Amino acid sequence: MKNITNIIKLLLSIVIVLLCQKSKADQTQQDIDSLKLLIEKSPDSLKAIYCDQIAWEARYIWPEIAIKYALQATQLAKKTKNYSEYVKAYNYLGVIERNIDNFEEALEYYLKALEAAIKYKIVDQEGYGYNNIGNIYYYLKNYQKSFEFLLLALKKGEELKNDDIISYACLNLGLTSFATEKYNDAEQYFVKSYQIRKNAGKSISVWIIPLTHLAELYIKIGKFKEAKKILYTHIEYEKNKSTISVSYNKLSEIYFKENNYDSALYCGEKALEIGIKSNYKYRIDNAYNSLYNILIATNNYKKLAKYRKNQILINDTLYKKNYIDKLKNLKYAIDFYEKETKIKTLEEEKIIQEKKLNVVSLILITILLLGIIILNKYIKQRKLNKELNSQKQLITNNIIYASKIQKSILPNLEKFGTIFSDKFLIYKPLNIVSGDFYWQFSDEEYEIIAIADCTGHGVPGASMSMLGSSALQQIALLNIREAHIILEKLREMVKTLLHQTQMIKSQNDGMDIALMIINKKTLKLDFAGAYLPLYYIRDNQLYQLNSVRNPISIYIKEKPFKSEYLQLQKGDCIYLSTDGYTSQFGGDENKKMPIQLYKDLILKYHKLPMNEQKQKYENFFIKYKGNNETIDDVCVAGFRV
Repeated sequence: MKNITNIIKLLLSIVIVLLCQKSKADQTQQDIDSLKLLIEKSPDSLKAIYCDQIAWEARYIWPEIAIKYALQATQLAKKTKNYSEYVKAYNYLGVIERNIDNFEEALEYYLKALEAAIKYKIVDQEGYGYNNIGNIYYYLKNYQKSFEFLLLALKKGEELKNDDIISYACLNLGLTSFATEKYNDAEQYFVKSYQIRKNAGKSISVWIIPLTHLAELYIKIGKFKEAKKILYTHIEYEKNKSTISVSYNKLSEIYFKENNYDSALYCGEKALEIGIKSNYKYRIDNAYNSLYNILIATNNYKKLAKYRKNQILINDTLYKKNYIDKLKNLKYAIDFYEKETKIKTLEEEKIIQEKKLNVVSLILITILLLGIIILNKYIKQRKLNKELNSQKQLITNNIIYASKIQKSILPNLEKFGTIFSDKFLIYKPLNIVSGDFYWQFSDEEYEIIAIADCTGHGVPGASMSMLGSSALQQIALLNIREAHIILEKLREMVKTLLHQTQMIKSQNDGMDIALMIINKKTLKLDFAGAYLPLYYIRDNQLYQLNSVRNPISIYIKEKPFKSEYLQLQKGDCIYLSTDGYTSQFGGDENKKMPIQLYKDLILKYHKLPMNEQKQKYENFFIKYKGNNETIDDVCVAGFRV
């Protein structure tokens, strides 16, 4: 009976949320209807403005309608040469797609907006464009490109003396620095964003945003006192009560780490209460997860079971979980029924002893029915798990077969770098197949060797690697023997094959590469690289041939590739590597491997035979990463003249 009462209360809260949403939706609908009437009565010069306003009003509640009117705005704005509204419409399309987690589509629209802003010299929108693109790359976890575009945004904002662009850029730079564990930089960016917004007289809801991210940073680095001060300020002054759920949840996290479980429980339940009222999926789930940790720590299993059941119910009712989540919910339901069965059995036995009522048959029937329910759910779960395992095995078999194809086009290791007296190669795919590849071409006069890192890893990266290897082979057969020209031809072919005609999402597909050509007679080396350098040691000194900071793909500011030359001498040691080795997290501070540490390894081991060097590099890599997972494909090659 008590469980039924709890479920009824939960359903009532859901109904209240839905009614509140309906009221908000009704008001938005009225605003949109008024704008539609204005569109019918207005000249074309104003229609684009009203279409953009409809897109903005509908962006959260009806994204399909928002996209429809934003696209209509692009056509009307272009027709009437209202280029400012044209750029705005594409930016709105990016916002809408970002809100529904379609980050690739959002990037495509943001890039179109930036192209138009540059073309039509709408300088403020150019600054916002760099910001938007950098923000999307942050969501895509491509932090290198995120930094590139956000620094362009910051520079443009400072040129224009536009505080909005500067503060937005600093906020996003803070987030990207935080994600890459550059905590001092992140703190400075968040503080600068806050100060600009506060000094400009922005509303609390605007200047509090960088402060809440600063609080997350302080939690991460253990400055709990400073974090709590910010979060309580947010709770006190924020007018949008729905966002307070986030601050309460963070406070719960702090108090939990301080072993103050009473305060942690209070803040966690406040976060859950506000999250349910505002109907934000992630806020509700985060609150439940925080409460789960607290209740486990305090051995409050009764309340834990109640919250787990409520979490399953509200997820299924409000959010219609996907296939995998439903399997998890099914497991929670089975666990709950098993516990409930044991509790109910004990309670009924107690009633029998106290009242001496002969209800054994009723208990048996109840247990049998519950057992049937549990067994039925268990069978269904086993069947679903079996299907998933079967599909997983099929995919794995296909990937293994793909790896055989990929290996067949790689050079034979015995023939790789035959011009050198001693050599080694470390080639370790992250996911069976690799986005890294090594390549060689040899004729009577020259030997060409390359190591490349394609976009992504696994199957997408492997597909790109086979394309790159094939393209290099075709270029070599054209009898081109200048390293920088080979890279120019390779970039041209990749752009053509991938239809990279403008800055759209296909910009992500390409590769970084280090390529060297050695004249077999004179031992003169010609090197060119895209992001990847060449290291060599001569007379116990480490030197570097630089690469051009451009990928082999379409790029916002393409630079010509350049050759650097080196007259090889007997005893020289040459090293080529993708960034997989130095991208690994680990060490005493659990950070990305510093480039200087990699250079120190080269100097330390270069006198050893190459096969021993290989073993040293592999052993060090395993020791450095410790218990961390390998995060990228690894390809390192060493050669001795």
